[in-house]
Amino acid sequence: MSYVYNFLIETVQFFGGFSSLMSEKMRLFYKGRKGVLQAMDEWNPGKKVIWMHVASLGEYEQGQPLLEELKSHFSDYAILLSFFSPSGYEIKKNNTLADKTIYLPLDTKGNARRFLKSQDFAMAIFVKYELWPNFMFALKAQKIPALLISARFYQEHILFKPHGYLLRKAIGCFDTIFTQDENSQKQLKNFLPHLNAVQSSDTRYDRVVEIAAKRKELPWAQNFAQDEFTMVVGSSWPEEEDLLLALLASTKLKLIIAPHQVNPKNINRITALFENYKVQCLSSYKADEETQVLVVDQIGLLSSLYFYGNCAFIGGGFKTGLHNTLEAAVYAKPILIGPHYSAFPEVVDLVQNGGVQIVNNAKELEKSIEHWMSDAKTTAHLGAKNYDRIQAKKGATLQILEKIKNTLDH
Repeated sequence: MSYVYNFLIETVQFFGGFSSLMSEKMRLFYKGRKGVLQAMDEWNPGKKVIWMHVASLGEYEQGQPLLEELKSHFSDYAILLSFFSPSGYEIKKNNTLADKTIYLPLDTKGNARRFLKSQDFAMAIFVKYELWPNFMFALKAQKIPALLISARFYQEHILFKPHGYLLRKAIGCFDTIFTQDENSQKQLKNFLPHLNAVQSSDTRYDRVVEIAAKRKELPWAQNFAQDEFTMVVGSSWPEEEDLLLALLASTKLKLIIAPHQVNPKNINRITALFENYKVQCLSSYKADEETQVLVVDQIGLLSSLYFYGNCAFIGGGFKTGLHNTLEAAVYAKPILIGPHYSAFPEVVDLVQNGGVQIVNNAKELEKSIEHWMSDAKTTAHLGAKNYDRIQAKKGATLQILEKIKNTLDH
């Protein structure tokens, strides 16, 4: 199995020479890795290095609370951050939490050995799913402590299949594995009882608590929402927007819509969809009492916007990629989502707790909203369920930080 894997990785590396013939994303994938090992050889931080690796932007968000604590409490160490995907690196390459941010070299034996010999590594921290066998074996060989955080495993994961032998060998190189949930810990304990698997929750709970504490003040949102029941619609797709159009035909409320795609073509489509109602875009918004639909055609506001609504409707639940529900839950808002959520354990938990409700069609959406509009006590109670759940789940970052401190002190 290892021979096949190494052959495939070497083949992927070979095709980097033809990256000019590939898609823009693949060109970035290869171009970004060119010269990384030399850059690592030349980097001279003057201290030991704590290395965090993430796949992309979502995993970065999970690791960010820990990065902030590392920067604050471990100033005697340099922090290295690596990405696998261009979609994460290109957005966060200029972040201020890491002393150096790079693409992870491809997982060949030679790359892994050279990479780890380039610096005096004190520890490696991998986030969620990242299991790169040659890097893991090299970490083990050089006796560099390694942690896997916010890990999640399910019964059908390749790790537990006969052909997952190489990954099982690789995951055994971690000193401690911090899982998001009890089920992941049980799966590891059942199949791989020798592993040190600890349930610690998901660092994203810590992240949303932090975001809420530092939320942006948005006076225009407060003024827009203050007189009527207002729903904040986060990362919407056409499926959610069509239901909202039907809702407005029967129910008087206000909508703040922050679509998943904010390009001009999509913004124009949304404003045309709601043309029978007073609709404005944020970029040209002029406050008045008649505007019923406000389309947010800017990015970076959604995590603060949820504070100003009476409830939230999170997009993606009619596809397979439900967006972040925790950002709304932390503000004690009741939440509506589409039916496809089972792949997201944090959402399953909120649904079971009662603060997130499922809608399958326009009729169910109308029923939920009219109930919440007519019963403020119930609305507040459901929102409180979400808030309490977030507060109960936070704390993973401090638990992991304690492990890091104990490891580095020895």
